[in-house]
Amino acid sequence: MAGRKRNWNINTPIRYQMKVERVLRGVSPRPELAELAAENQTKVWESGSSLYRQIRLIAKDVMSKSDTFVNPAARAQYYAAVMHYYKEVMVLGVDPAAVRSVIESKFAGMDFRVFDAILDALTGAGVPVRRPAERATA
Repeated sequence: MAGRKRNWNINTPIRYQMKVERVLRGVSPRPELAELAAENQTKVWESGSSLYRQIRLIAKDVMSKSDTFVNPAARAQYYAAVMHYYKEVMVLGVDPAAVRSVIESKFAGMDFRVFDAILDALTGAGVPVRRPAERATA
């Protein structure tokens, strides 16, 4: 069975915060602490996820162009590879050649010309690099 498609819209952070607050109210003896903790957790979550949403949009734009077109049904592996590359190289500081080698073995059926075009677009777009500790203080 296919999973539901998670669409991001203006209400997504609010729904997330409400869900977190409901859970925390069951744990915290003071409702105001649950509200504050939910607000802070939502900020951290948004800060971390916004980078990956930005990367996905850039990758989608590249894969929609005529010279690097990828059928929408076949884009998942490109998204996964680019996210993996970003996290390993940009966030964790792993050697790019080592990460590239792993990606080439995991995603053997992928057109690496498109993958490289996505990486070039990410570099040109100036996607910020935020380490996990930096996201926690945003």
